[in-house]
Amino acid sequence: MTDVQVINWSYSAMNTFETCPRQYHAKYVTKEVPFVQNAAAKWGDDVHKALENNIKSGLPLPSNMQMYERFLEAIKIRAGQMSGDLIAEQPVALTKDLQQVSWFTKKSAKNPVWFRLKVDVSIISGEYAELFDWKTGKMKDDPDQLHLYALVAFIIYPDIKEVNVGYVWLKDGVITPPTAYTRDQLPEMLAYWESKYEVLEEAWLRDDFPPRPSGLCHGWCEVKKCPHWQPKRG
Repeated sequence: MTDVQVINWSYSAMNTFETCPRQYHAKYVTKEVPFVQNAAAKWGDDVHKALENNIKSGLPLPSNMQMYERFLEAIKIRAGQMSGDLIAEQPVALTKDLQQVSWFTKKSAKNPVWFRLKVDVSIISGEYAELFDWKTGKMKDDPDQLHLYALVAFIIYPDIKEVNVGYVWLKDGVITPPTAYTRDQLPEMLAYWESKYEVLEEAWLRDDFPPRPSGLCHGWCEVKKCPHWQPKRG
């Protein structure tokens, strides 16, 4: 085994690792696959930024995003009903001992960043919070990301006793029914993600990132050096 310092991770990094360790290795370890932003990802970033600017500064949405105005208004009305603080794109960086630090804390720091997450929209009201994640792609059930949102809320807001989390599917015009979590669930929630991290950490220690073949191998994965990679089917 090789000594490995604290491995910082994010939801997307963990999701990549669990989908295919070989793909994770190429993206996050050797970085042989450079980041290339496709059109869909750029649109998603642009939408997130426009929604953030509206919430923080009142800037109007661009003309090609006006259809999302109703979701902003719904969330603003909800924040008013709750007499809560409305927060957009909140960056959260935690150390291994769950202390909140600057997003830009260096790896060489005495207590480096272990985990990073940006919460798209939060309404914080005393002991209660509602968190939302903007989605610009196709609807897909992914309870893990919402679970992680709730976990982070409990960690950074020690007074919160209940969190409701949900997705806002902008393309389909749907807000999913919220999932509720309570603070007494925190130990098991944390254990769930720590167990996932332990598997990732073991892979780093052993330098063992085997491929996990799936339908993504047919031209959808960027790791063309993998023996399972094939061109897209005609």
